[in-house]
Amino acid sequence: MEGFERFGPARPLATAEEVSATESAVGRPLPTSLREMLLTVRNGDRVRANQLTRHPEVGVDNFLRAGLEGTDTILSRCEELGGELPAWFLPFADCDGGNLLGMDGEGRIFFWDHEEPDPNQAVTLVAPSLSALEDDVREVVVAPEDVSYTGWVNPDFAETLRKLREEA
Repeated sequence: MEGFERFGPARPLATAEEVSATESAVGRPLPTSLREMLLTVRNGDRVRANQLTRHPEVGVDNFLRAGLEGTDTILSRCEELGGELPAWFLPFADCDGGNLLGMDGEGRIFFWDHEEPDPNQAVTLVAPSLSALEDDVREVVVAPEDVSYTGWVNPDFAETLRKLREEA
């Protein structure tokens, strides 16, 4: 998942015990690719502003971690959102606006829109795998240099602003 640039220090990788405890608590095994990510690449890291090329409405804020303690775990999202999520959906990342990325048992990646009341209508397939998700991510220009506030700026609009500044 190196396509997502960390924002801040890396968290310690998950231990096999934390992953097993997460699996027991959520009542199912984690997909192999998620298990490998937690153990070898990232476990709960915040990431820089980004969006998916094929799904620009999707931007990841941070990845959830394995374990039973804390508010930023896979388990905590399952517990707090319970019946709002489809039964097969396993959250692994927080997205912009209170939405989530999650996986099915085969490791396919879905976007969950919290504003859709029907759990089965709230999900959209965004990538067939974690590696495909990584290949689809791009960094987002948060704001042009001379703007004194921060916030998300549509990359196409930011590019238009940049061109206008060059012409001036």
